[in-house]
Amino acid sequence: MFEILITCFVVMLASLVGVITISTRINILVEKNLSLLTSFAVGVFGVVSILLFQEASEHGELLDTTLWVLAGAILSVALSKLIPEFHHHHAQDTEHTHSRRSAVRILASDGLHNIADGILITASFLAGGAVGIGIALSVFVHELVQELTEFFVLKQSGYTTKQALIRNFIVSSTILIGAVGSFYFLDFFEEYEPVLLGLVAGGFLAVLIQDLIPTSLRAAKASQRFSVYLGAVVIGALVMIGIGMIGGH
Repeated sequence: MFEILITCFVVMLASLVGVITISTRINILVEKNLSLLTSFAVGVFGVVSILLFQEASEHGELLDTTLWVLAGAILSVALSKLIPEFHHHHAQDTEHTHSRRSAVRILASDGLHNIADGILITASFLAGGAVGIGIALSVFVHELVQELTEFFVLKQSGYTTKQALIRNFIVSSTILIGAVGSFYFLDFFEEYEPVLLGLVAGGFLAVLIQDLIPTSLRAAKASQRFSVYLGAVVIGALVMIGIGMIGGH
């Protein structure tokens, strides 16, 4: 159990990757290109959604998985209606305002995603030390890119660097729920892992379609740099595809 907890805490540190923006130069660069980074997020979360759907369907029936993805999307939309609206204006980017709803919904989906990662880590360590270490490294690399991307989304939604880092770290701690819970009740947690993965995939897809893609399109239209924004989407997708091919999940 000790090695599982240590692994989870190491993975949680990935949520603090946004600390690199404390550097004044990097922070200015990030602030100046937030709309492009949102397009990068479209590519990352698009591939993450597909990978989650694929993984969920491998653990359960395709029809059931599809229904859970649909349920996740509906829950995400319903959540957006319950969250009070906050706006943050980026005058240097576009003429529209950005909602914090998308950030909150992504954090909620990522919380479920982290629970599923906790289950995966525990199951892999119980299968054998070498398997556990390999899976842990894969999860850490996935999280590193995904958490940095989430950080960009939170910044785009108006959070300060400190606020974004704190929220990312708190949400990342949900990995302990999956890890500790599955250590004592592995059969029960593994049975519901496809449900979790399906809900997360649906949640990410809803945020993509409702928030991130429209935001990226508006920014591209305002700047008249469609090819640049499309390139950012493609780069984000290729990064996650490459990580998936190298490390698996």
